[in-house]
Amino acid sequence: MTRFFMAIFAVTLTFVAGCADQNDPVATSGQISSTAQTESGSVRFTVWADSDELRTVDQLGVRIKINWASSEDVKLFAPDWEGAGWTLVDSYHEPDMVEGAGFSRLWSFTIEPFLEGQYSIPPIEVDTNLGSITSEPIAVSVHSVLDTGSTSELAEHRPLALPSEPESSNISGLVILGAVGGLILAFVLFWLVRKPGVKLEPTPRETLQAIADGDFEDAGEAFRCVHRVVSTLRTTAKTIEIETECEQARFNGCTTMTSDPRTIAMRAIRAMEGA
Repeated sequence: MTRFFMAIFAVTLTFVAGCADQNDPVATSGQISSTAQTESGSVRFTVWADSDELRTVDQLGVRIKINWASSEDVKLFAPDWEGAGWTLVDSYHEPDMVEGAGFSRLWSFTIEPFLEGQYSIPPIEVDTNLGSITSEPIAVSVHSVLDTGSTSELAEHRPLALPSEPESSNISGLVILGAVGGLILAFVLFWLVRKPGVKLEPTPRETLQAIADGDFEDAGEAFRCVHRVVSTLRTTAKTIEIETECEQARFNGCTTMTSDPRTIAMRAIRAMEGA
């Protein structure tokens, strides 16, 4: 919230100064990718990002496709989106396909930034029979929806006061106009940052209890939340088992009798409480 109010303060100052640039930065500049493979070429995967430039209000699509020979066994490790500064919005993978003399598997992710700056698609790691292979990170630039621009032309756009009006009246009018405009834009920015339906971050215990109560309709999101909470606990055989089941359920489509999100959430609560 501190960053949000700093953004409101900066926007209000921009309006009071009487300068607001209406030109949006470039939203996209083309698809980019990174590829990795084993020395023998029996396993190969490619990471695509829809663009290397976007705005803070945009979402970015990322796809990962693995091709492997029939004699190989592959596993995708969960990408560290949070460590790279992204928020994971959605993810899914398509069923394995027969392609050429082997198979292929495709994952799709939707992620979004929070602040402007330089981001990267984190290195993606795939485990094979001969060891793991890792892709190079992909650089992505995130621009703010607000561009203050140059203040050198302020005088050209500032309206002249009528001869009958005192100078102080003109200044007061500009301040009032800037304050009103700043409040309006602050409200819009607050809506964009928070977005409808987003609630304040609950505690890890509350999150697990909500999943156990069946409040999460999206099973993939439920597994992601359980994995994130358990990864912060002291490492034990129980926590490792829970994290592994969450990863299998999310990325490999594996299911077991205990891979129901509500069941795993209850096990995570017991692990948190040391049961």
